Amino acid sequence: MALRRWGRALCVAVALASVPGVAAADEGAQADERAILAFHRDGADAFDVLSETIADGSDHPRVHLYYALAERERGNLATAADVLRRALERPSDLERELGLELAVTLSWDGKATEAREVYESVLARDPSDHAARMGRARMFGWEGRHRDARRAFEQLLEDDPKDVEALLGLASVEAASGRRGKAFAAYDRALELDPDNLEARKNVTKLEEQPRFSASAGAGYANVAGVHHAGQAELDVAFEARSWSTIIAGYASSVMRFDDPTSGDAFIQQHVGRAGVAFNIRHRLYIVPEYQALVTSEAHHHGLSLGVAVVAADWLTVSGAARPGVWSDGHLDVLTRVSVEAKLGRRVRPSGHWYYYRDPDRGAESNAVVGKLTVDVVKRLSLTAGGGWQYDRMFHGAIGLGQVDVTMADRFGLYGRYEVSTGAFVRQAATAGVRMKL
Repeated sequence: MALRRWGRALCVAVALASVPGVAAADEGAQADERAILAFHRDGADAFDVLSETIADGSDHPRVHLYYALAERERGNLATAADVLRRALERPSDLERELGLELAVTLSWDGKATEAREVYESVLARDPSDHAARMGRARMFGWEGRHRDARRAFEQLLEDDPKDVEALLGLASVEAASGRRGKAFAAYDRALELDPDNLEARKNVTKLEEQPRFSASAGAGYANVAGVHHAGQAELDVAFEARSWSTIIAGYASSVMRFDDPTSGDAFIQQHVGRAGVAFNIRHRLYIVPEYQALVTSEAHHHGLSLGVAVVAADWLTVSGAARPGVWSDGHLDVLTRVSVEAKLGRRVRPSGHWYYYRDPDRGAESNAVVGKLTVDVVKRLSLTAGGGWQYDRMFHGAIGLGQVDVTMADRFGLYGRYEVSTGAFVRQAATAGVRMKL
């Protein structure tokens, strides 16, 4: 009896295997199993097996998950995200895992807002999901939403005061917000719970050494029309008061001597000063109100400038500024600027700038267009070249610029700049200086 039953079962198995659909399904399942086992054994090195299984039409969610992870490890973030999105379109018991890996992939690609939305879709199904709550908190921080990130990490710590990962996240948000004391306190608490935590120790050291003050100072020489000589000096400083506000100031001075016989070798001094605050809103919008003053031996000028910069994309920034001003005799003028700056790859940064100046009381009006191209030749060497055109109703001419920046160390660098302009007269200027971070 038993022998006859085994015989009938064998016949049924052979008969089913001879049916094309059943055989293909069995072969597909075996291929899926081989691909899954290959990933467990070799990780991302199983890419060829996984891609071949996908190409053969596999719809197994875990095969798609592992294929996406392999693509991600190879640096193909967009492809990995597309694979995970397609896998999520089909119902499966891996919906949570696929969603979390999609969010991680988007975050690696710098798409913090999209990643946060995916984390929130996971939380919509399970509000207590720890991994999704942690990921969403991190994305709040990456978006510059420090208040929301702080609240999210604090809620995690309310559930588990010993959550070292949440403490590290809270510390990073406090540091980014400029609240150094609270950041140190969170890192200290994390180290009490995990004394060997390398991330906490590294970030504490980094926070202690993080420069908040930067300055550049330079001096140079200018020649105007071949007969007027000027010595010049410049100083620019910046102090990061908070992560969202930086105090900026600058000063430039020049002393010009006239060599032509009619001038009697007279000297003219000119001083330019500025002071303001740069506010950043979620690292996407920058607003810079600034006071500017110009003083010469014959007149002085005061102006209030408002600058705005918008980070339109990771590779594109658009900015503009307007500076109305008043001269010592009471007449008004205005200077405006519009700029577009781009980043092509990791080394090339082109930019374009348009300037417009108008002094209606004196009938003065001028335009200038300047283009610049900065190339990071090597890690510590950047070269900038620029050119442009200016027009002031009566004269027009060319503008030229060349600059070299050399970073000697993490907190110290040198720069050199050469400028030339033509029109009513030819002006040439050369400046060299240093940059420091403290």
